[in-house]
Amino acid sequence: MYGTDVIPETKGALRGKTYNPLRGERVIYYVRNFLDKFVPLKDKSWKDLKKIPKVNNNKLDLNLKNPKQFVGYTKKSKLLSSLLFVNNNLHIDILFDQDGTLEVNNPDGNQDIIEIHDVFLESAITTICDHEDSVAAVDAEDKVIGYKNWLGMMKGNLKIEFKKKGKELLRKLNPDRSYISPKGKKFKLSGRALLLNRNVGHLMTNPAILLKDGSECPEGILDAFITSAACLHDLKRKGNSKLNSIYIVKPKMHGPDECTFTDLIFEKVEKLLNLKKYTIKCGIMDEERRTSANLKECIRL
Repeated sequence: MYGTDVIPETKGALRGKTYNPLRGERVIYYVRNFLDKFVPLKDKSWKDLKKIPKVNNNKLDLNLKNPKQFVGYTKKSKLLSSLLFVNNNLHIDILFDQDGTLEVNNPDGNQDIIEIHDVFLESAITTICDHEDSVAAVDAEDKVIGYKNWLGMMKGNLKIEFKKKGKELLRKLNPDRSYISPKGKKFKLSGRALLLNRNVGHLMTNPAILLKDGSECPEGILDAFITSAACLHDLKRKGNSKLNSIYIVKPKMHGPDECTFTDLIFEKVEKLLNLKKYTIKCGIMDEERRTSANLKECIRL
């Protein structure tokens, strides 16, 4: 919140190059209002809290309007490090840095009277990784980069180091998040969105592979085999799909006949990769007239 325009830079609340306590106060106030709206307390506001909440014997000492919203917590060195709530089946994770081990330096948390370090929201539960023409991959070189990144995500080892405002930053895939339930049982939530791969449509060709006559290969068939083959790594480790599935999004299909061709392609892919039938789940993009007008038949096929 501090670094975004969600908090207006008015009345002295400028972002600036150094930490601005006034802006920090507005961030804290915004978060309190958010919690009051989506995890309301029964007899007070989150703004009224003067100390970090406690969990003793798996019981939270906050009086929630809906006690069922509290679904988990974590502790480090016997100190509370997070509280997990749920709203509309999406999770809200409030982090505390009582033992000083969280990586990100957060002046907002130091200024906060109950020492909230951060609030994580479960939002995009699915994410499309795009290989579609004219959007993400326009030539063979782009396509190879896209395949490499997709392979890294399926292996779980994709990462990048870069500089931002003079600082070295590392981006990598989040691990699963571990919690303890109000019944004292350990459980995990995925730290990542469920990834789907959008292949290209049937029309495009690509020079990444040339046919015997020197012509470019059909890019949709290339995508189908390469992106599915990369998912073999995930089927072994279950980092993306917990149900041993591969998720493909198919765009630009003009009616039932082209959907039938797509089904044939992925049937061949499953056989070649020695996968069980229906391991590959294909989502139809409702974006062309003949598909939209015959959507029920497209899905049936």
